[in-house]
Amino acid sequence: MYERLRDLDEYVVTGFAEQAAYADELFSGSANTLRLVTMWNPEEDEPFVARGIHRIGTRETAPMDNWSRGGLGAEIDLATGELGEAVTFPFDGELVRHESHPDTGTRIEGTTIPGWERIREGLLEMAETVPYLPYAGWDLVVTAEGKFEVVEANGYPGVKSLQVHRPLLLDGRIRRFYTAHGVR
Repeated sequence: MYERLRDLDEYVVTGFAEQAAYADELFSGSANTLRLVTMWNPEEDEPFVARGIHRIGTRETAPMDNWSRGGLGAEIDLATGELGEAVTFPFDGELVRHESHPDTGTRIEGTTIPGWERIREGLLEMAETVPYLPYAGWDLVVTAEGKFEVVEANGYPGVKSLQVHRPLLLDGRIRRFYTAHGVR
């Protein structure tokens, strides 16, 4: 195996994560990832999950789930893990809202991420280990109830897709975070 990999140049070799059944039912043509944004609460000196969006691929975006390329984004209720309605990028200036997946017909709104509380707590435990990263967008694949794999962490998690459901600054913790970091 080492000989096969030794001569590969400019490749990244990673593990493979198979998504949980609920995500596969939403759309099996892509890995349907969670984008969870953590921010460091300067008053309590700990991270919190500021916003969560479940990204879901479509025939147009497969094998990716990119919202800006035509995928769907459903806000996650951070207390329950329940998905709200999904929206597509406003290519023509208008958001298109979906209660169900436009290709599969599977209901999105009202779907609950299995083991959500363990996923949220597991992410916060990870974020706590990197206090020098006060703002991150974590892309996760849910692999089973309460279990996930990290795809990547982004230093700039895309504010537009995070605010499409409601403005970030409605949350006082988020406002205080931005104020503490000089963002106006």
